[in-house]
Amino acid sequence: MVKYIFKRVLVLIIPLLLVFLITFLTYDEHKHCVGNEHRHVMGYMGFYFFTLFWLSACVFFFLIEIILEFLKRRKSKV
Repeated sequence: MVKYIFKRVLVLIIPLLLVFLITFLTYDEHKHCVGNEHRHVMGYMGFYFFTLFWLSACVFFFLIEIILEFLKRRKSKV
């Protein structure tokens, strides 16, 4: 059971860490500044929205997986 949970947590965390590292290392918030005018764009908002999407998708699929596993065990007991 611990191995199962560990795999699922890795599926959640590894892509988020990779996207965060890519965003953190490559994003320049002052790229669009002209002179003294600061024109910051919402670069980290993309990471935020990706994180929300990824977490909600994983939770949805994990719930489906848990329900199917429950039904499979219940069917095998009958």
